[in-house]
Amino acid sequence: MQAQNYPIERWSKDERPREKLRMLGPQGLNNIELIALFIQSGTKSSSAVDLARQVFLAGGNNWAQLSKLSVEDLLQIKGIGEA
Repeated sequence: MQAQNYPIERWSKDERPREKLRMLGPQGLNNIELIALFIQSGTKSSSAVDLARQVFLAGGNNWAQLSKLSVEDLLQIKGIGEA
């Protein structure tokens, strides 16, 4: 995966989550890339993948724990809003 704060549109196409999904299907993506697809876009300082990494970390890098986070928990992550 590319370096943090490096805009996704500048990544090679075979490393971008949306393109990887099209080429490899969902099984070809890691957990963070799957979350990034739901986030869709980042901020000026963080890509969607960077935000996804923070979201997954907030859930203890565990899907079961992530599912137990409240909206308020997720809103504590800079760049994650109510939408």
